[in-house]
Amino acid sequence: MEKLDFRRIDTEYGFNSAFSIKNAGQCVAMARQHLIESGNITNESFYEYYKSKNVFNEDGFKHALKISEIYFNESYDVEEQLRAYFYKRLISDTVTGFIYEVKSADKIRDVFGLDVTYASVHIDNEYSVDLETKLFGVQVKPKSYTYSNPNNIKLQRDQKRNLANHKKYEAKFGKPVMFVYYEKRSEMINIKEIQKYLK
Repeated sequence: MEKLDFRRIDTEYGFNSAFSIKNAGQCVAMARQHLIESGNITNESFYEYYKSKNVFNEDGFKHALKISEIYFNESYDVEEQLRAYFYKRLISDTVTGFIYEVKSADKIRDVFGLDVTYASVHIDNEYSVDLETKLFGVQVKPKSYTYSNPNNIKLQRDQKRNLANHKKYEAKFGKPVMFVYYEKRSEMINIKEIQKYLK
């Protein structure tokens, strides 16, 4: 059976109501609360926690499903694959991203001796900031975010939006936003941008 091209879906069909920035920000806040309550977080434990809160936008999912069924032929099990996509985007990616936010915060504290706090959902959604210090905000991203690919329209859109949000953050709070990059395979946390800024 064929698989849906999720990158194409991201680019052409958006699914804004089911897989929105607002939903993603809400997921990160929930992941943080789940970690506080349980002391540990995995894809499976967070999925159960997420389901218990009844926050999934079912109407948005149905809209995404309707668009997909119109476009894709019967060789796809569309609903099954979209639910797998939901799991990846809102559960697995959230857990991975949040784990690296924790690791990044720990590294900034250890290397620079700065107090680091986790940004509120509002700050995250409005300014694309994950962590805050008294000197700068931080957005934590996978290394792949730095890649330049003219065919990846979603990545280009995200980069442009985040840059604009960071400028708004600096204008409002008087401090810039630094990037920290992580590599899942090596578990490396790249803080070179912060090191350069603090020289």
